[in-house]
Amino acid sequence: MPAFAAWAATATPPAELLATPQIDCAAPGQRLFSEINSELRFSVSIIGLLRKAGDFQRFCGVLTRDSDAEQVRVSLQIDSSSARMKLARDTRHVLSSEFFASEKFPRITFQSEPVDANILHDANGQHVVKGVLFLRGQAHSETLFLQVRDCAVGQALARCAFTVEGEISRRRYGMRSHRAFVSDGVVFSVRIGPLVAPSGAQSDARTAN
Repeated sequence: MPAFAAWAATATPPAELLATPQIDCAAPGQRLFSEINSELRFSVSIIGLLRKAGDFQRFCGVLTRDSDAEQVRVSLQIDSSSARMKLARDTRHVLSSEFFASEKFPRITFQSEPVDANILHDANGQHVVKGVLFLRGQAHSETLFLQVRDCAVGQALARCAFTVEGEISRRRYGMRSHRAFVSDGVVFSVRIGPLVAPSGAQSDARTAN
């Protein structure tokens, strides 16, 4: 089992978080992205003068088509304890109860609404992806923006690459510390792909398209 799938299967949350969805990253017939083939970063503004950025070192997500193949859904699951920043003190801060509170809330999940599958092959502009973000035991609707980097019409999804970005209000999720000099907005950016199939799953064009 790939490392990201193994983590997803064992990341059991405490009782109060059992309502947080868990994504099956090892299920066959899905297109996967994780730290193996993608990059997930976050950043905040400090007193409006500079940005501090970090990344998550363990995450997994799936891109699935509905049965009629006309719509797709994006799901993402993040191990919050894998957040890292350049300075050790900043890493400790984002893992603490003031920010991601990773010990109490080990999992961050995003589940999108269905979107038109045709946008995956449209490199013109950004495409809106709406969904629900589960963070620190709370759930709120969020809007992300998908940019197609490489996915020509007729190209298998397994060979496609995308960027998904969005900004959330940390205050909405209970992160209210240091408001005088740390921005309320937290920007998330995911560079996805090329996608891969789960171990043992078919990877031909019939499952990838």
